[in-house]
Amino acid sequence: MKKNTLLFVVLAILLAVPVSAKDNKALKKGYHGNLELGTSAMTMKMMGNSSVEPDEMIRLSSTHGYAFGNGVFIGAGAGCNFQLIENLHYASVFMDVKYNFVDASASPFIEGRTGYNYCINKYNDIGGVFVSTAAGVDFGRMSARIGYELAPIKENVRVRNGDLGYALYTSNQFFFSLAFNF
Repeated sequence: MKKNTLLFVVLAILLAVPVSAKDNKALKKGYHGNLELGTSAMTMKMMGNSSVEPDEMIRLSSTHGYAFGNGVFIGAGAGCNFQLIENLHYASVFMDVKYNFVDASASPFIEGRTGYNYCINKYNDIGGVFVSTAAGVDFGRMSARIGYELAPIKENVRVRNGDLGYALYTSNQFFFSLAFNF
């Protein structure tokens, strides 16, 4: 929780810095990219099991795409998520669609992403499709977003007799992130 508090303090300081509308790239036509750092509170629940396992993640990603100049951005990205308690690392690839409402120094937006997560440090195959929604604000060359991600995860496991089986999980994440836009 201390990390989340620190991120919110940094966000408040950045929002306090005056930004002019000409510094905000959100509605400018052409290539846009960003580098995003965030954190999330996560719960994983095994299908058919009532227990929920809480965890935290550190999220690092980069998105690149094209803005059409009318508020619409379409892009693709890749990232890495670091699950802190379980010590798992996930690689992800995704498509991103974003809509900015106004061309101002602080431009609110909504965003949707869908893609695939794959665990890169476990001997079993763990992965699955994810869907996320977010709302945020672009200010200058920075963005702040808060959102929700849902990911059904399939893990291939060996069962008692040595046969290959699988376990199904549902991952729910509430996240906050800051991005540097270029």
